Amino acid sequence: RALLATAAFAGGKFRPDLISAVHGIDVPEVLTGLQEAAARGLVEARPGGEYAFLHDRIREALLEQDGRDGSAAAVHARIAAVLDTPAKSDGQVFEVAHHYVAAGAAAPGRAAIAACVAAGELALRTYAPAKAVALFDHVLDLTPTPDARALVSLGTALRQTGQFSRAADMLTRALTV
Repeated sequence: RALLATAAFAGGKFRPDLISAVHGIDVPEVLTGLQEAAARGLVEARPGGEYAFLHDRIREALLEQDGRDGSAAAVHARIAAVLDTPAKSDGQVFEVAHHYVAAGAAAPGRAAIAACVAAGELALRTYAPAKAVALFDHVLDLTPTPDARALVSLGTALRQTGQFSRAADMLTRALTV
């Protein structure tokens, strides 16, 4: 059950090696648990070594149950830490930031800030300014003194979303850092 709960926090699709790393156990042990879950109709193997929940309700029930006991933030922080490697794909950059944001206070501050800045800048480069604003706003929540680069990127994203007054404020603030 603990493995499935972690998988639920990882997403609708997940890799056994991620679950293994988060729990600090061997992949064959995770696969044994996933095979048992598959036999019960909870998950199924997918191409490329991934697994997926057979129905969103299964995942939602696991998230709800673990969300009540307060462990959700810690699980998100562990998932982010495992995924936060130097060689990440663009999708993983967003995934790491998502898990650090979801971890809230359980996330190490510096790592969460770095992940959100990287994802925010990627969002700007991929024409997703609203996503960039949300990520840079999280950076502002984490530190009262963000660096000028983050403030300029936030100002740029705000301008692209039509929030001109706030964009001007961020860009002016960047000049004073």
